[in-house]
Amino acid sequence: MKQLFRSALEWIEISKFERRAVIALLFFVAGIAIYRVYYWNVLYFDAPAIDYVAKYNQIKADKEEPRVLKLHSFNPNEVAIEELMSMGLEKSLAFNIVNFREKVHPFYSVEDVRKLYLMDSAIFLQLSPYIILPERENKWSKTYGSSNKERSKTKKKFNPDSKHKEEIYIVDLNLCEEDDLKQLPGIGPVYAKRILGFRKLLGGYVQLNQLKEVYGIEDSLYSSLLPFLKLSKDSLVQIQINSIDIKTLSKHPYIDYKNAKLLVRYRESHGAFKSLDFDQIHGLDQRMISRLLPYLTLD
Repeated sequence: MKQLFRSALEWIEISKFERRAVIALLFFVAGIAIYRVYYWNVLYFDAPAIDYVAKYNQIKADKEEPRVLKLHSFNPNEVAIEELMSMGLEKSLAFNIVNFREKVHPFYSVEDVRKLYLMDSAIFLQLSPYIILPERENKWSKTYGSSNKERSKTKKKFNPDSKHKEEIYIVDLNLCEEDDLKQLPGIGPVYAKRILGFRKLLGGYVQLNQLKEVYGIEDSLYSSLLPFLKLSKDSLVQIQINSIDIKTLSKHPYIDYKNAKLLVRYRESHGAFKSLDFDQIHGLDQRMISRLLPYLTLD
């Protein structure tokens, strides 16, 4: 019996190399088994969780998009919480605005509003052009953006309550600077920069209603500004149509590259323009050119 057992052991005895091969094989099989179990769980059991996380992230991203406000001009020293909320502000921010003026001190400048707790930069950029403060309304002591000679010219307006005429000093849209514009009702630093930026692109305003082409200035704000505005056209930067190149001409807001190229190529082929009548140029957008005409000169 002992001999038989010894023979069996000798038969199943394996070398050191073979033992290592068996161990490696066992690890390989175990790895495949673990992978299949994990893959199965992720594929068939975690899919709803993955969908949930994706939806959650999308909702979170949507909530983090800048809040769009429905704004109108307001005085932060008088406005009520309900009115602020109706414009789209969070209740907590509306409360902070009212609480600040009642518990700390009245708002003396737009900068005071910017420093409020919970006031982020995106909200402030939308809000600032609509903020009207009493001291801003009482600074009309001259005609802003005008020469000394022009400052003597004022516009009279009859006040039926006081039974006398009041002087309203006018801002010249082509001569004013940023600080001048910020004195206007509803105009903060953002709108002031946009107005001046568009004026630079145009070369000056030729009509007051061009102000409505400035991004963000709606009809209601434009109407409220009209009594305080005037235009002097002496400062217009005009385009010398007989010498300008395509690239420079196409930078003007009232003409695109295609039409600028048509004008310049026609001039190069037929000689200098003798008039500002461009009806003979085939393919030229005449409606576009009609807007550009006040800025053109033959000299």
